[in-house]
Amino acid sequence: MKKKMFPILIITLAIIMIFAGVSCKTSATSETTAVAETTVAAETTAAPTTVAETTASAEEPKEITYVTCLLNVYYGWNLAHKGFLDECKKYGYKGTVVGPNAVDTAMQLDLMDTAIAQGVDAIIAVPLVPDSYKDVYSRANDAGILIGEAALTAGIDLPNVITAGFSDNSLWGVQVADAIAKKTGGKANILVACTSLDTPNQLESRKAFEEKAAKDYPGLKIVQVIETNSDHNKGLEMIENALTAYPEINFIWANEGFVAQAAATALEETGKKGKVTILGVDCAKETMDLIIAGDVWATFDQAFYEAWGTSIVDQFNNYWTGKPVEKVMHVPFKYYDQNNIKEHPSYAEFYKE
Repeated sequence: MKKKMFPILIITLAIIMIFAGVSCKTSATSETTAVAETTVAAETTAAPTTVAETTASAEEPKEITYVTCLLNVYYGWNLAHKGFLDECKKYGYKGTVVGPNAVDTAMQLDLMDTAIAQGVDAIIAVPLVPDSYKDVYSRANDAGILIGEAALTAGIDLPNVITAGFSDNSLWGVQVADAIAKKTGGKANILVACTSLDTPNQLESRKAFEEKAAKDYPGLKIVQVIETNSDHNKGLEMIENALTAYPEINFIWANEGFVAQAAATALEETGKKGKVTILGVDCAKETMDLIIAGDVWATFDQAFYEAWGTSIVDQFNNYWTGKPVEKVMHVPFKYYDQNNIKEHPSYAEFYKE
């Protein structure tokens, strides 16, 4: 018998880019409200929709808890949560999203233990520090609870860790090389702006870009790689310095979600607007505004809705209905420019058209 999921009191509130590690604190009251609203929204989507879906759980619906980070402060995770809840509704499952508004591994592990104690059927984890999850995965395994992973695969070898859905960073690097080559005719002097030189997903994409360029596009040259700490002001300063030191730069690849805005400002302030092309990542509203205005050429979005949301629930459903389960799901990034920006899942919400 399952118990009702109660809102969790969250301690920290942080607005950060995924993997960037930049945070700031606020009151516990706001976070408690955020968790409560997310949980209620999840529970209201649980009604079975078809006879086939109801059959998958004849006595009561399967219950899945999504233990997230960045609960309601970053559009990308919001899309992931929406994908999760939409897919739970599709199959008639009870879905609940809980978590802090920061990357707080200790809090996320505590919330997973709460879900285990409540006897849920499955948990979606966000293992940004993979080794920290081994023990809680083992406890879930002992309780017969399935684990699916969003964003990363921890590679923990337990029978209950059945699937992982994430955006394919290596493929993203290849996609970027192809896009820049097409845009520039295969010749560009590129400034790469990233959170840090060793941020895993950004490093993976950059290496894939370099390999693809060396093989197929020798005219694409990375002139400099800078670290911005996902901070607008630092990014602005670093980009302006790079443009001064390397006047041959004619392309900026913003390899983290905040730096496209800083790059656009830098071009304006250095008089290089229209002379240097900017490619971003993700579709924060500020980036979409700049694409619409023509100040940023394009962006690649991480397919949050599918990669970290719907795909994992699909694999749980496959497991429960005796169908083949995909252990790892690589979801390509999606390209957006002025021609298709209105197709982005957040466009209607952002612009209220």
